[in-house]
Amino acid sequence: MRFSSLDLINKNNVEKLKVAWTYNSKDGKKGIEANPVVYDGLVYLPTPGNHIVCLDGITGNEIWRYKVERGNHVAKRGLLIWKNKKNSTLRLYFTNDDQLIALNAKTGKLITSFGKNGMIEIGSSPIPPVVIDNQLFIATFRPSIEAYDIFSGKLYWKYYLREISNEVFGEKDFNGG
Repeated sequence: MRFSSLDLINKNNVEKLKVAWTYNSKDGKKGIEANPVVYDGLVYLPTPGNHIVCLDGITGNEIWRYKVERGNHVAKRGLLIWKNKKNSTLRLYFTNDDQLIALNAKTGKLITSFGKNGMIEIGSSPIPPVVIDNQLFIATFRPSIEAYDIFSGKLYWKYYLREISNEVFGEKDFNGG
């Protein structure tokens, strides 16, 4: 969904709203291009200093903070939150340059069973994945569409949207011919 179906705030009462709290990550000055994700009273967002933070939606207090170790585009265009219906585990997925990262949304810890210690290498992508039938789909700059198992991070398939140039990958015969 692109727009909220919530109707508590509308054009008849919007002028009565007041600022409840503000948040300053205190870790950088560059801009953020991602919208926060709100789920079950918690607010998840990237910071200018390459962190993902979880805030209490009522107080604005920081609950946890995760520092991305490499790269500089953490969740550039957004985050994905996903709830496992079998055991109610809440996961947060986001890209960081050429990585897809999975965090436990309640603790901010890497989900080590996903990929290699919570991360998988993907083609460079600034956008969050999409979930369909327990598969994570991600579009990359290769350009490709890649599909991964939502639990393990195992690659199911990869579809290139144009013929791959051997020169791009620096290989003499990429297609095996």
